[in-house]
Amino acid sequence: MQRSLLAQTNVDGLAQNNSQENLIVGTEAHWLPNSRNSLGLVFAKALVHTNAPNYTGVVVKYAYSWDKD
Repeated sequence: MQRSLLAQTNVDGLAQNNSQENLIVGTEAHWLPNSRNSLGLVFAKALVHTNAPNYTGVVVKYAYSWDKD
């Protein structure tokens, strides 16, 4: 869970007087089919978004390890 409250917005150095509030929750899962490969899935959703983007994100990760056996 990520929470940010009252983050100030500036445009060209001028305060916009529109503080932001975000509450983002999500989950992450990993699968390791063998010792060299891993696959991950990440999902995040903004539940609260005042003066901030309504964010939904999905990420797929893959990693291969060249370690010696």
